[in-house]
Amino acid sequence: MGHAIRDQQLSGPPSLKAVVHDVLNVDGPHDKVGIAFSRFSILLVIFSSTAVILDTVDSIQRSWGHLLDGLQAGTTYAFAIEYILRIWSCNAEPRYAHPVFGRIRHALTPLRPVDDEKSNG
Repeated sequence: MGHAIRDQQLSGPPSLKAVVHDVLNVDGPHDKVGIAFSRFSILLVIFSSTAVILDTVDSIQRSWGHLLDGLQAGTTYAFAIEYILRIWSCNAEPRYAHPVFGRIRHALTPLRPVDDEKSNG
């Protein structure tokens, strides 16, 4: 259970925004859903990188170009949707609570995972 859901349980069942936020942001070693999502994201990066590399080989590109292009487009869409969901759900966290400025602050925070680790530790 992530921190946004845990914080909201005091006032009732978790909102969709809190659930999405907790899935996208790993909350420790016992957060199985968050860890699974992170691992899935890593696999997408590996598949996308492999597709880009394979696409540079002419013989592979001629035979598998459409599949590789589709894989690259699919991963691009998946990461775009993930980013949109991160921006939408970030104000489930109190430090990004403002509906406009909280999202801007979240979007402009460099190295977000490193920043989160420092604030939690």
